[in-house]
Amino acid sequence: CDPDICRCCAVDARSAAAALDGCANVALRARRHARVALGRSSTHGWGAFALQRCKPGDFVGEYRGELVSQDEADRRGKIYDKLNCSFLFNLDEENVVDATRKGAKMRFANHSADPNCAAPSGNRPLGQSGLKAP
Repeated sequence: CDPDICRCCAVDARSAAAALDGCANVALRARRHARVALGRSSTHGWGAFALQRCKPGDFVGEYRGELVSQDEADRRGKIYDKLNCSFLFNLDEENVVDATRKGAKMRFANHSADPNCAAPSGNRPLGQSGLKAP
């Protein structure tokens, strides 16, 4: 992790070793994620399923896609709703990741009233959002 770029973990340059263990973005940058497979979901169509047991706080996977503004996401969302297929993920009030065309497996992570995966809160590099076991 580079504290000058990341700014997520409050690790300073004097404790670089701690950054490797304590920063939430290390797993994302090193692509250390759970093995995930696609399969039919009882929630909605296809779903993303971890092929291994994930402990709370484990990095499950990265939600990749095109970074768009909230206004553009609203425009695209109207189209996607008519097609009954939407892969929009809100990063914050201004930015949304649209995984419709450029997404990876994690775009199939479905919504649930009883979620077993969550996006970490706080600062993160724009366009990158990891999903972690709660």
